Amino acid sequence: MKWIDRFSMDGNCRALTTAALLIAFLFVSAGCIEQAQWQTNGVPVCTAPDFQLGAQIVSDGDGGAIMVWQDERDGWLTYDIYAQRVDVNGNPLWLDDGAPVCMNPESQSAPTITPDGAGGAIIAWLDGRSSGSKSFSDIYAQRLSRDGEALWLLDGVPVCVTKSASYYSEIVLDGTGGAIITWEDHRNPDTSSDIYIQKLDSQGNPLLTPNGAPLCRAQGNQGDPMIITDGSGGAVITWIDERSGQNGIDIFAQRIDSGGAPLWAEDGIAVCTSVGDQIFPGIVSDGSGGAIIAWHDERWSPSDQTHDIYAQRIDHEGNPLWDANGIPVCTAPGNQFRLDITSDRRGGAIIGWDDNRAGEFLVYIQKVDGSGAIQWAMDGIAVSSKMYPMVTHAVLVTTDGNGGAIIAWMDSLFYPAFFTKMDLFARKYDSTGKKIWGGPFCMVPEDELAPRITSDGRGGAIVVWQDHRYFQETWAADIFAQKISDVMF
Repeated sequence: MKWIDRFSMDGNCRALTTAALLIAFLFVSAGCIEQAQWQTNGVPVCTAPDFQLGAQIVSDGDGGAIMVWQDERDGWLTYDIYAQRVDVNGNPLWLDDGAPVCMNPESQSAPTITPDGAGGAIIAWLDGRSSGSKSFSDIYAQRLSRDGEALWLLDGVPVCVTKSASYYSEIVLDGTGGAIITWEDHRNPDTSSDIYIQKLDSQGNPLLTPNGAPLCRAQGNQGDPMIITDGSGGAVITWIDERSGQNGIDIFAQRIDSGGAPLWAEDGIAVCTSVGDQIFPGIVSDGSGGAIIAWHDERWSPSDQTHDIYAQRIDHEGNPLWDANGIPVCTAPGNQFRLDITSDRRGGAIIGWDDNRAGEFLVYIQKVDGSGAIQWAMDGIAVSSKMYPMVTHAVLVTTDGNGGAIIAWMDSLFYPAFFTKMDLFARKYDSTGKKIWGGPFCMVPEDELAPRITSDGRGGAIVVWQDHRYFQETWAADIFAQKISDVMF
């Protein structure tokens, strides 16, 4: 209002002021109308016929999000890949029910996605076109512009087409409009499964060995790779590893430079080689070229396979910075599993998981600083309320951008007689572990399943999920999304 004070409130100036206030009111009103696009129980992203599954989500860098999923609309058990972008107010920006990413006659599955740094995204998926089947033996990729236009070859560029099985592809931006992709590869019968990588430039051209370069070909199986950017055009990759044989499954990691060359020890450095199995790793950047890796760990009970949560920080040179074989994040009785991890943006990490220490399944969360010191209550803060036996969650964590986190999960809290009926809940915690807000954000009569989350970059988050609210009418599963923020709660 300071600019108003510079004018006399007489005559034409008063009229000017009134007009300015009217214009401001119209802008605010328009904003409120747009904001209303976010609806109670979520906005429909795709309600095309048949099943839409496996949705993934990333920020669009402008308060909205880009989502991708496998889509059955063109034939039973024959999946294509579709994507949609929603703006900060929940308005779909691309074609109704999504823009096609790949519609090859054979089936495509399991898409993964990364922002391209220009408002669009790069998407990779498993593809059955070379084998002429639904075995998803190959990997293809496509880049979409901020307007949903496919920028590379029709139906994608080949990443790996060896006709040997490829699984669990993951993708990350390289910082120059291209991407780095990693996967579990079965081309070598002598080692069963290995870890491979490929780098694509901004035009979709492969920059490494055709069909990918080996990252780890150690003895035994390597699989379940996870990848993050190193902030310098390269990446850090972690995976599960059976090279030690009878000692169990371990966690290893490797960093590659902007040219795709490994920077650490051949076949990777050991993150954890403790007794028993260490599985399902999650990874985030430490903000300094290294990584924080968390995993499920059964070192204390390998006989009954009860898991705890452990974590380790690896610096940019591949040196473990915390205790040998990792620090305990949670060693409470019972089983801790289904973890997710996010950076606290201050060199540490926040980890959430499913936990049955009390005989019921609850959601817990914990923060670890950059030195490996536990920040919140011992063995974590209980996030969810009383649950029921055999009910598990999809636990999701994303940063709030200010040292805290937003956590979302599936919950059957209001349906004790129907153990598989799931609603979606969320809570936000500040950097000290104090709850800021929380509650249900989707409670339709049918299930909401397989949620995924991304930060909106403004202190909130956007969640996408597989939704069955029209299942009885259409025998289908759809894709819905919701923004969760201070305004909602």
